[in-house]
Amino acid sequence: MRLLARAYVGDLHPRWEHLAAAGRTADRLRARSTALVPPHVAQAVWVHDIGYVERLAATGFHPLDGARFLRRIGFPDEVTALVAWHTHAQHEARLRGLLAELADFPYPDQDALDLVTMIDLATSPQGLPVRDVDRLREIVGRHGDASVVSASVIEAHDDLLAASARAKRRLGLSLSWPTGSDGAAIAGQQGDDAPGLVPCIGYPTTAARR
Repeated sequence: MRLLARAYVGDLHPRWEHLAAAGRTADRLRARSTALVPPHVAQAVWVHDIGYVERLAATGFHPLDGARFLRRIGFPDEVTALVAWHTHAQHEARLRGLLAELADFPYPDQDALDLVTMIDLATSPQGLPVRDVDRLREIVGRHGDASVVSASVIEAHDDLLAASARAKRRLGLSLSWPTGSDGAAIAGQQGDDAPGLVPCIGYPTTAARR
C-alpha cells in the first residue's frame, strides 16, 4: 500500500509528508491494537488523499476522485468507502453538489471511519503530530473563510471532534493524543524504511505512473 501511495503522491509535497506520516501512525496503531485497528483501516489511511493527484482529479473533490480510482484498480468496498467518506466528506460533498456521487460508495463501518478521521486529524500537512482541534483550526486558516473546504470543516467541526474522541477512547488513548505522553511512541516521526510496518496483503500494492 505504501508503494502505491508513493507511486502516485510521492512527488506531491507536502501532501506526501502528511500521507506517509498518517500511514505510519496507522501501522503503529495496528501493531499496538491489532483487534481494534483492522487492516483495511491502515490501508485506507495510506491512500486517503490519493485523489489530490492531478491526473486522478476528475471532480476536484479528492475523497470521491481517490475512491473512484481505487475502485477501478480493484480495491474492495471496505477500503474505497473509507476513502470516499473520510473525515466527514459528506459535508463538503453536499456543498459541492456531489452527494449523489458520494452515495455510490456504501457508508463505512462507523468505528473504522472514526479511526481514519482520528489519524487524519492527528497529522499536520507537514507530517507532524497535532491535536485534532488545532488541525481543524489550521485547515480553516489555510483555506480561508470563503473556501468550500473551510465551510465544510466549520459545519462538521463538532462531529469531527466527536469522531476523533470516540476512536481515542476505543484505543485507550488520551484526548490530547498525539501530543500527550501516549503519543510519543505511536505517532513519532520515522523514515520510510522504519521497521514494524504492517504489510497489506490481498489488495493491489503497486501501480505504474500514468
